[in-house]
Amino acid sequence: MSLSLSLPCDTWCQRVTPQQERRLIHQQADLDKLGRHRPFYSATIFRYQSPLDRDRLQSALAELVRHHEALRYVFHSHDGEWFVTSVPEVEVDVFELVPDAPLDDPDDSWLQNYADFGPGRPDHIAAGVVDIGAGSAIVLLADHLVIDAQSWSLLLADLGSLYRGDGGDLGPVDTSARDALDKVRTAYQKATIPASWQPVVEEMSRTTPFGWVDLPTLVGFDTPKSDATKVARAIDLTDAGLEQVCHAMRRTRFSLLLAAVYGAISRTVPGEPSFLYVYPSFREGLRLGNAMGWFTGQALLRVSEEDSPERRWAAAQADSIGASINRWAVTERINEVVDVSRRFAARPSLSVGMDTGGRDLDLGLPQSEVASAERVGVQTRGRIAVEFTQERDQLECAVSYEPVRFAAETVELLVQEIVDELLILVRLPEREQVAP
Repeated sequence: MSLSLSLPCDTWCQRVTPQQERRLIHQQADLDKLGRHRPFYSATIFRYQSPLDRDRLQSALAELVRHHEALRYVFHSHDGEWFVTSVPEVEVDVFELVPDAPLDDPDDSWLQNYADFGPGRPDHIAAGVVDIGAGSAIVLLADHLVIDAQSWSLLLADLGSLYRGDGGDLGPVDTSARDALDKVRTAYQKATIPASWQPVVEEMSRTTPFGWVDLPTLVGFDTPKSDATKVARAIDLTDAGLEQVCHAMRRTRFSLLLAAVYGAISRTVPGEPSFLYVYPSFREGLRLGNAMGWFTGQALLRVSEEDSPERRWAAAQADSIGASINRWAVTERINEVVDVSRRFAARPSLSVGMDTGGRDLDLGLPQSEVASAERVGVQTRGRIAVEFTQERDQLECAVSYEPVRFAAETVELLVQEIVDELLILVRLPEREQVAP
């Protein structure tokens, strides 16, 4: 069985990212062998004290899909290579949940019946509704081939605005991601790459189509309890320190925490990095369509104080290069110490997670006192997940990993390195943490 479509790519067509391609290969192999696959998705449940208007919700979802082109993406294969294009229209349905659905503890067993995401399908978001007494609940399913936490927050805001009908401004128009990427690509092609970077550029051009700037998948997820172990460490930052971290997180979309993970990894590779430059302006508009960026594309490159302007230019102008260096360094380091399965010749990947509790879908209805629940279905094959959660005046760093693939002492060391790096970053003057 295969759902891969041979689309003509009449309007536009691009190669998928290597991360997307690995995921699509896995999904297609499962489809061919088993007739089904396990999608990589999240399910978030929102509860309200009054009934939902189903027709209004369906109309809002349809407009959301029309506005954001990435929600109409279709992944398809040509001659063994995977591409992405989009379709002009996608039919959006709001399904009825079974009354006894386990909303308090959602799991894959029933959610996958509704998460009909996969190769060849233009469906990347779905919604289900159920009445609970005088109130109601909505389950939103998001496909992480095109939606990450940053774009998820944007979609929730847009969906709420469309449902309320208050005329609020929506997020970037449907072509914003490709338009922004074209600007980066144009600047890259016109610039002179420093000679020391040329071998890296040539190497990465053979493995990553330049112009794809991958957004990290920041959604916090649960690894299957049967094959995963979690190591957690509380980081005592004091009230002032935690406030500084939260402020930086809000301003840079979690870049500070991601930087702590990057910094911990960078200690295992050659070089003496001392400064961190973050250029979020180069990611404006890159909200949707290229999620699945595992340690890639966060415009983060650790460079030393004495580095040349050319290398600083590379950090700002070609963030795919710097991010890819980190990814390659990480995977090579893991390969040195861990016996990782090479199924489908895929390198192991590290995913950065961020707890997403507290994100609300404001439909203009009174919300239930019961907190929203979230479940993210994910395959952990060969992966480590780094998550941060806030507890009063502490920040907890938790690393989930598969013990059959990663040594416990290696993960313990990684957690300690992350904690140490985060403390270093917090103590840096603000001007050294985030570039204007």
